[in-house]
Amino acid sequence: MPPGGTCIRSRTFRAAKANQKTPAFRAYSYSSLHLKNAGAYNSTKKVMDSLAMNTQEDVLLEQISYWKEQLAGAPTNLEMPTDRPRPSVQSLRGAAETFELPQDLLKPLETVCHQEQSTFFMILAAGFMAMLHRYTGQDDILVGTPVRARIQGESENSVNRFANTAVLRSKFSEHLTYRGLLQQVRERTQAANAHPDVPFDQLVAELTPERDPSHAPVVQVLFALHTAADASQASKCNSSDSQNAASLGYDLALILSETKNGFAGKIEYSTDIFQAKTIQRMCGHYTTILTSIALNPHQSISELPMLTERERVQILYDWNATQAEFPQTCVHQIFEQQVALRPDSIAVLFEERQMTYRELNQRANQVANFLRKRGVGPEVLVGVCLERCPEVLVALLGIWKAGAAYVPLDPAYPVDRLSFMVSDSGTKVLLTDSKHKQLFGSSAGEIICLDSGWSVIAQENNGNPAPTATPSNLAYVMYTSGSTGTPKGVMILQSGLVNYLTWAIKTYGVKEGGSIPVHTSTSFDLTVTGLYPPLLVGGRVDILPEDVGGQSLVKALKQGRNRSLVKITPAHLELLNQQIRPEESAGCTNVFVIGGENLVAESLALWRKSAPATRLINEYGPTETVVGCCTYEVAPGDPATGSVPIGRPVANTQLYILDRYRNPVPVGVVGELYIGGAGVAGGYMNRPELNQERFIPDPFSGQIDSRLYKTGDLARYRQDGILEYFGRVDNQVKVRGYRIELGEIEATLASEPSVKSCAVLVREDEPGNKQLVGYVVSREGKSPTAQDLQQFIKSKLPEYMAPSQFVFLPSIPLTTNGKVDRKALPAPTYGHVAGATDDKGFAAPHTETEKAIAEIWSKLMKLERIGIHDDFFDFGGHSLMAMKMVSQIEERFGVSLPLADFLEEPTIAGLAKKVQP
Repeated sequence: MPPGGTCIRSRTFRAAKANQKTPAFRAYSYSSLHLKNAGAYNSTKKVMDSLAMNTQEDVLLEQISYWKEQLAGAPTNLEMPTDRPRPSVQSLRGAAETFELPQDLLKPLETVCHQEQSTFFMILAAGFMAMLHRYTGQDDILVGTPVRARIQGESENSVNRFANTAVLRSKFSEHLTYRGLLQQVRERTQAANAHPDVPFDQLVAELTPERDPSHAPVVQVLFALHTAADASQASKCNSSDSQNAASLGYDLALILSETKNGFAGKIEYSTDIFQAKTIQRMCGHYTTILTSIALNPHQSISELPMLTERERVQILYDWNATQAEFPQTCVHQIFEQQVALRPDSIAVLFEERQMTYRELNQRANQVANFLRKRGVGPEVLVGVCLERCPEVLVALLGIWKAGAAYVPLDPAYPVDRLSFMVSDSGTKVLLTDSKHKQLFGSSAGEIICLDSGWSVIAQENNGNPAPTATPSNLAYVMYTSGSTGTPKGVMILQSGLVNYLTWAIKTYGVKEGGSIPVHTSTSFDLTVTGLYPPLLVGGRVDILPEDVGGQSLVKALKQGRNRSLVKITPAHLELLNQQIRPEESAGCTNVFVIGGENLVAESLALWRKSAPATRLINEYGPTETVVGCCTYEVAPGDPATGSVPIGRPVANTQLYILDRYRNPVPVGVVGELYIGGAGVAGGYMNRPELNQERFIPDPFSGQIDSRLYKTGDLARYRQDGILEYFGRVDNQVKVRGYRIELGEIEATLASEPSVKSCAVLVREDEPGNKQLVGYVVSREGKSPTAQDLQQFIKSKLPEYMAPSQFVFLPSIPLTTNGKVDRKALPAPTYGHVAGATDDKGFAAPHTETEKAIAEIWSKLMKLERIGIHDDFFDFGGHSLMAMKMVSQIEERFGVSLPLADFLEEPTIAGLAKKVQP
């Protein structure tokens, strides 16, 4: 039956009816009634039939015009959360789940019908649309509904009818109420009743001339209501709607039928993409929404409860029951306990140097006492700018023992960035060495060199200073990329850090005597997992020397055995996969903790097969919640392909997946991840507006001062409570483990005088090779080169934030709402590569060896022209790509080429000399 339960007349009858008042129709009608001559009558009838056909075509054209206008700009697909990836071609297999709407629900809904001058169809359809909006997050929802119309040319009394489909469209805004939505549905229903005669297939052909075989065109979801009267009429018409929606190509259909006890509900669905449990939950959500509407139809769509009470308790509380005891003290005080237990055990190893627990503690105490005499204490920030060496730990522990917090300053950062970090944090004291002292001007305050100035520091008392810091004081401030163009300092508390370290030690099995290699900068929060846990249980920190390409880590894993854990990024893992042979993999480490960006199962194949005893753990967590807040340990039976889940919350941590209205979403529905609990940072330094946006009150904990961190990450719950990661809601990206705000690069690039406008995005044109690409519109009269722009960015930002390629455009493509159309930005070509030499400095390969190496390089990097003196890393090359390069050169020439040789001189000319000296 049609929307609202109103009969729809045949197109022929409507066409004639609509034109009864026209002069031509009246004339021929009059003549047909008075002419006695049969021949004349028949002739006149033919003219009338012809006129009826013409007027019918006019009506049909008018209705087509209406539907095209009504559906202009509509989304082509309803992005329902699915249990399985949508197949490229539908199988049309389906199933159904049934439920009941009880009689006691219908009475208050009937009251709403009278109050709002609506039908049950409208009330129930609006509730369905509200649910779809909350499921998908889309603001433009299309739902098909079956209508009945007669085949063209049949009489009004004919019972041969066919099912047509009308489209109901609703648009949602932030403050839309259910009454507002109901008004839309009422208007669309009435309009659909007035324009029912366009066959749906014809409408589809008009709107979507090119079909996507993975889903139905125009609408993928249906809604139908059968009243008792409809059932009687359907019986008379010998008609049935029993065909399953999936067999017709739809994702799902909600069908309600009136019974003596209320309404019987049925959801037919495609088994290609949905599981039965998901549809069962959907039945409950629809009933919950209708119950809320019956109680209060005036409430906002955003306030409509959708979860059943059982689901709500499970999602908010059962899956967040992570309470665990942890020491109410500071990190350095736990370290001091280990010093007392094992003073002569080795605490730190660095190349040929080593420090015992006693020596490390005494040197840190001397730094602490030296700092205290300079007014350093709780909530005071001290900068630390050192390469990896034992003095790093001396400095960090010394700062904590003084009661203060540290700010890691990577010596590889540009001077301007270091200056900003020092100024923004208000650092008055800086610990560094003679090599890096020149990076800081007088604005850095007092600069203390731990090498040349150690003789003075060494005069201080080496006993443990009396504690002044508490768990509620700052532990460190770590700067991350900022979307506004400047980095932001994340303030981490001692209590949050101690909670994470206590949990990590237990979960990862860090024990006395075990070692953990540290191979990344202290400015990278990944380092925290390796730097501190060994020192809190009597283990050893193996500090690896600075290098290029991660060779120190590869060497350490090949030489060392049975390490407690190794913390790496997925990019590090790919590097190890290239350089660790299967027979070398077993025993490299007890645990790989992998974090920093999305982890795919394919990269774990070597370790799962050749080192089955090695635990593989995916650790997720932003800097704002102390390194890691969620983990998943890969099990033997897990899939060998696809993204690895991020798992469950760590101790004393709560994870919530919320929609845009901050309502918890059902299992399987994608929402934004919010993090609460002990690890939530104190906020961003000097960024009150951003703090208000990202650190919000926790409405679920029941504690007044509890807060949630709004991550910007998309995730969803599996049916077993495991979390899966689904990307970002903004332009933040991860490249080789580094967290990058594209907005910061764009703001920096836009400040270059020759740049009129710009955009930056991450491209992965080759799987596993993510590269930053800059798109630039030059100012009139200016012609910057890619190399000019790259060098400018490197002078302002860390090297890993500099685009490796640039594309120069006449204008930046925009969407209809004026935003950058990132999908329309073209792939780069060789001529825009930042490291490419210009025509004047270009030297083409000329020997056979150089040409062969250039061919390998060209295919690997997808470049057209390469000079023999062009630097591999200026083209966006990185350690993993270098390994592939070396491997292909070895295969081509039959020589062994150590990666270190390539890193020394990463040019075609240099490689050619090493391959054939």
